[in-house]
Amino acid sequence: MNKFMLTFVILISSLSSYALDKEAFLIRAEASIEALLEYDLNKAKIQALQLELVNLAVEGIKTYQSDNTQDKELLSLVASQVEKMKSLSPEEIEVQWHDCGVPEEQGYQCDAYGHFSKVRAYMDAIIHPMTVYILMDHITEENFEEVVEQAIDELDEVIHHLDVF
Repeated sequence: MNKFMLTFVILISSLSSYALDKEAFLIRAEASIEALLEYDLNKAKIQALQLELVNLAVEGIKTYQSDNTQDKELLSLVASQVEKMKSLSPEEIEVQWHDCGVPEEQGYQCDAYGHFSKVRAYMDAIIHPMTVYILMDHITEENFEEVVEQAIDELDEVIHHLDVF
């Protein structure tokens, strides 16, 4: 193998070690939006898709962390709180995670990361699907349209973060 080809292979290998499985994530996010738009909304199906999105994000974080130790603790914190997030209300996840309440209580400065930084994108790849998961637990006949719209907005926002990966 010549020197150029070896350099190319090493470069491609190192780039993939930072990547979330973007294609799989996008497929599930789009399937979630389609499920939200169905006449007979299936909450269990939507929640299952959100957990798949979160699992993809956690796997991406593990790969990213292996080469980026400076962000490891913050990303580990977010990834470790998925089970606790399930029991939050929509208002609580907004304050604790969208507004970085829990990380800031732990001494992390979320504002130090740009909104479209890789760290914030990984955080949002967990927080936004978990928000949709929670919204499905709080959907009623009275708030149906509002909740579906918010859930789609959450997924749309996380899809925009995929450009970082």
